[in-house]
Amino acid sequence: KMVEECNETSYISIFKEGFIVYLEIEETTMTVRVVPRIGIRLPAYCTAAGKVHLAFLREEELDKLYGKTKLISFTPNTFTSLDDLKKELEKIRENGYAIDNEEYDIGVRCVAAPIRDYTRRVVGAVSLSGPSMRFTDERIAQELVPIVVREGEDLSIRLGFPAEKTAQET
Repeated sequence: KMVEECNETSYISIFKEGFIVYLEIEETTMTVRVVPRIGIRLPAYCTAAGKVHLAFLREEELDKLYGKTKLISFTPNTFTSLDDLKKELEKIRENGYAIDNEEYDIGVRCVAAPIRDYTRRVVGAVSLSGPSMRFTDERIAQELVPIVVREGEDLSIRLGFPAEKTAQET
């Protein structure tokens, strides 16, 4: 559904042991694209889908994951300070979505929103990714964020999340 709307690669992922794992992928028909792989594990702190999961963890859980671990820099945009990451996660909680601004791969940007279950817990993420030349700030804000937020809310409702709640609720 998302790919039909924006013709960008879409993903459904889960969080496992500090990593994001892609379970379902629907590719774009565009020639220039991110080549996705089901089952790949990427560090959560530098992906949009991963940051969506991290944003809704308790601070103690974050400290347990990253308090004694150095955050590896994959690009100049990767968060390498836990304090800076925590500030980013607060923005994600407030906005209800996350953006990966070339934090794992230069030239690749992603947008993600949480998928919640009936207990209101974040159990997955839905995301879109593509080359930064197509994922401009304007397109992200006007087109892609509304698509992933709506889809995250729709999937959450299907899992029993109360329909009157939004993806931004903690």
